[in-house]
Amino acid sequence: MPRYPLLTEAHLPHLKMALTSQSLSALSVTYGVSLSTIGNFLRRHGVLPKYDGWRSERYDRMLAATISRVSIGEVAAISGTNTAEVQLRLRELIDSIKAAGFTLQQLAILTGIDRVYWRDYIGAGWLRRPKAGRIARVPVEDLLNAVRGRPELFEYRNVPELIARALGVFDLPDPPSFKMVTCRSLSIEARIVDIPAGVEGPRIKFCIQSCGALGGVDLWVPTYAIATCPRCGLRVSRLSEKQVYAKSPGDSAHVKNAMASKIGLSWKSGRFESMHGQVMDRQALSGYVSRISLRNTRDRDRRLKLIEDIERYDVAGRTSIL
Repeated sequence: MPRYPLLTEAHLPHLKMALTSQSLSALSVTYGVSLSTIGNFLRRHGVLPKYDGWRSERYDRMLAATISRVSIGEVAAISGTNTAEVQLRLRELIDSIKAAGFTLQQLAILTGIDRVYWRDYIGAGWLRRPKAGRIARVPVEDLLNAVRGRPELFEYRNVPELIARALGVFDLPDPPSFKMVTCRSLSIEARIVDIPAGVEGPRIKFCIQSCGALGGVDLWVPTYAIATCPRCGLRVSRLSEKQVYAKSPGDSAHVKNAMASKIGLSWKSGRFESMHGQVMDRQALSGYVSRISLRNTRDRDRRLKLIEDIERYDVAGRTSIL
C-alpha cells in the first residue's frame, strides 16, 4: 500500500495562520506528526528559514525562542537541527555574552526594548559607551548595574531561569512595586481666567499653566506601568527621572493639588480650598464651577468631572486612571 505524506501543500494556509498564535509543538500534536517532520515541511516551503550555518542571525533566533520559553525540542525544529546541538549552541552563546558582552540586538531580544532606546541609554551614560569596533557590545555587569539603579528598565524577573542564572540576572534584588515619574508636558496653553465680581460672588482671577511650567508633576505608578498624567492627559516617560522607588506609593496630595490648579483651586488636608483659603463644600464647588464656565454647559460638566477625578484619585487603589 503506497504511503502518502502526512503534510501536503493543502495544509500550508492553515499552518501559516496557526503559527501566528500557536507553538510548533501544539501544531505537531494537532497534525499527529513529530516536531522534526513539521519543521522540515515548513522549511521546504519557505515558512521557516533554511539551515544556514550558525551565523549571528541564527543565534539571535535561538535566543529569541529561548526568551519566549519555547521548548528545546521546538527550538531544534525551528533551527533545523537536534536538541543536543541547540543546548550546545545555547551554552556557547551564553559564554560569548559573558565574555564579550551583549550586542544591541541581543539586548533588544532579552529585554523586549528596541535597540534604538539602548543607544539612547548609552548616550545618557546609564551604560558605558561600547569600545570602538565593528559591533557595539555592552558588558553584562554594565547591564546589571544599570538595572540596580533603574529597576524599571525592563522586567528582568521574566527572563527564563536558565539564562537569568547564567548571566547574573537571577541574583538581582526584587524590583520595587512603585516608581515616581514626572510629567513635564507643555501641552496646556498658559492663559488667564479673570471673572469680574458680581452678585454671584467675588472676582475670580487665576492663571492656568502647563505641567512643565509648574516645575513638573510627580506621579506614583507601578514600576512597569506607562502612566498617563491625570492633569494634562498625556503619556509620561516610563523612566523615573528622579530615580525614586518604593514598596508602596507616596501621598497623592501633590498630584491632586496640581490637578485642582487647573480650575483655580487647591487641595489641602483632603479638601478643596479657594485661592483665598476658603474651604469649598459641594454646593460652593458647583457654584464656583458654574461661574468660571460662563454658563457653558460643556465646560461646566468637564470641570465637575475633573473635581470627581481629583476626589477619586488614588495610586494604590485606582491605578487604572493613570
